[in-house]
Amino acid sequence: MNMRDVWVIFKKEMTDNLRDRWYMFYTLALPPLMVLLVFAATALENTPHHTDAVAGEGSIPVVVEGASEGTSLVAFLKQQQVFTVIAVEDGEEALLRRLAQVGLTIPAGFEAIVKEEGTSSLIVRYIVADQKGALLGERLASAIGDYAETIVFGRLAGRGIDPALLRPVVIEIEPTGPSDVTASLANILPMLLVVWGAGAVHVAVDLTAGEKERGTLELLLTAPVARLSLVVGKYLAVVCASVFSQWLSLIAFLVGVVLQTHFMYGSANFPLPLVNLLGILAGTLFMATPLAALQIALSLPRRSVREAQALQAPFGIGAILLWMLLQNYTLGNTPAYMFFIPVVNNLLLNKELLMGVLTPVHILTTFLTCALAAALALRFAARRFSEEPVLFRQ
Repeated sequence: MNMRDVWVIFKKEMTDNLRDRWYMFYTLALPPLMVLLVFAATALENTPHHTDAVAGEGSIPVVVEGASEGTSLVAFLKQQQVFTVIAVEDGEEALLRRLAQVGLTIPAGFEAIVKEEGTSSLIVRYIVADQKGALLGERLASAIGDYAETIVFGRLAGRGIDPALLRPVVIEIEPTGPSDVTASLANILPMLLVVWGAGAVHVAVDLTAGEKERGTLELLLTAPVARLSLVVGKYLAVVCASVFSQWLSLIAFLVGVVLQTHFMYGSANFPLPLVNLLGILAGTLFMATPLAALQIALSLPRRSVREAQALQAPFGIGAILLWMLLQNYTLGNTPAYMFFIPVVNNLLLNKELLMGVLTPVHILTTFLTCALAAALALRFAARRFSEEPVLFRQ
């Protein structure tokens, strides 16, 4: 293999790719654009609806059926300065009309039952298909639980019993480990990196089946360049496309996270330590190197670009299914042999890095395994380029 020839082929392929507007769009522009659109849609979903603004910023409208039957409860909810009570005749109809996203039904005689130290029931309603309504329903139920607790304490105090007897243990919650943002990143980012990296299959298709269809591959084969140099040059071009796509998408993803946390929580702290971020950037190479060679080897025998493009779906869907299977493994209980499986080890390593865990053995194992897989896949691709029936299959 002549490194000068490899460089010439690589430069030629990269120049052709950069001149191709569709390449620039699909590889360099579309992935980060899709990421930003997802964050924009998420931001819109988390923006208060028009019904939330009825009673002012930050308030939660609650349609209450039978408000006159539970005056103490209604007063308690108003004192929370979180809920805005909207008295209605029919709670279900009010929810369907979107007067609010959560409702409360107070039965007849509720106030009298409470004063007589009896037990009554309340109904909290929300629209099944409304995810935010479900969260608000839980919040309303929690507030009603606090109201019930005040009733219990009042009854005990009336009997001269210290309410502290009901609280023999005080629980103090101290969050540790990664933040919610970091945990969310660890649950989705590794899969997205594989999907973005595997998305470079269209570049491999264009450099193999595309050139066969255009008739330029035959012309390229007449050049005084060894087949191995030709394969390596194309291979490096596909690797660069995969890595660039992952890097740009990762940057867009992190920018979206920072902006989202800024607007939602008022802080814009960077969610990842620099060392972990560098490890993830390096991990894109671990994943791109074997996949690029495999994509070239599988695309070359195809008769046309349309036939070769059928490879895109298995690579993308396969990454998603693989990540779903790996969700059963958490930090600390992942079998060691999993880090000897290419792509799988990359997913697990990225998850560890995102969770703030640095395990040198896992990093070294992933690097060596992916390097070996890349070498074998590249050898397979070079072998395919030396087979005339494969090159000139019609």
